[in-house]
Amino acid sequence: MPAYRFCRPDNLPLLVEAVRTCYDPYIPPEIAGPPMTAERFRQEMKELDLWPSNSLVALAGETPVAVLTATKRADAVAVLRLGVREEERGQGHAKHLLTSLSQKLAVLGPERLVAEVPAGREAVFEASGYSAETTFQDLVLPPENTRTLPAELVIPVSVEDLAANDLLSFSPDAPWDRSELTLRQSTERLSGVAVASPARIEAWVLHDREGPAGATRVLAWGAADGAARDRWLGPLLGHLAAEAGAPVMLWRTAPEELPGGWPTGCGLRSGVRFTRYAARAKPL
Repeated sequence: MPAYRFCRPDNLPLLVEAVRTCYDPYIPPEIAGPPMTAERFRQEMKELDLWPSNSLVALAGETPVAVLTATKRADAVAVLRLGVREEERGQGHAKHLLTSLSQKLAVLGPERLVAEVPAGREAVFEASGYSAETTFQDLVLPPENTRTLPAELVIPVSVEDLAANDLLSFSPDAPWDRSELTLRQSTERLSGVAVASPARIEAWVLHDREGPAGATRVLAWGAADGAARDRWLGPLLGHLAAEAGAPVMLWRTAPEELPGGWPTGCGLRSGVRFTRYAARAKPL
């Protein structure tokens, strides 16, 4: 019978091993990010508020057989990863990890739990009392048939630049890794590009290179107004794809974030669909 344990900050090597052996190998390539390392775990602690003390492993002797990693913010805890070794599936490990976290938060708070679950992986959350709240969709722009914009039109921008020009806005219903707090805590890593006219910034995107297979992952975008959005945002995404020679992914978009006709109007293709599930922490 495996032993289930919450972790501490000094258990980081164990958590990295557990993610690499119980989670990473089973993630479809179309949603897989970079493999877990100690450096990446620390990065997520800083940017996503990943908490080792809200993360659990199931151990058979010294060997991890299941893992859950979770965050902590004032209003909610997000389950970022939940994985079980293939040979250990069907024994209730995933549900036990979710239940243990729920019982802890019922005492220590916060009581709200969320998880953004890719299609096909919903069953364990539904069986653990989570309910669907909203959906997100990855949208993918392949690099084929895209063109770079003239160099004089494209400028680098930062979160600070956008804020100074009153262009920075965030969807209040954004997924965890696209929330305002996450992006403000990620400014050292994020890159930004914009189309600039003599009068103003017309359209902009913030991105990193941490999408599946090195895709450019767009985490925030916007424009000066509707006309600028319709004219420039599609070409700017195409510019990113052409420059990188790799797909551009609009990461976990909500329906209300998409200008009318975008999926067909600028070559975006539907990717993986996610559902945000939520639950209230329950005591024993």
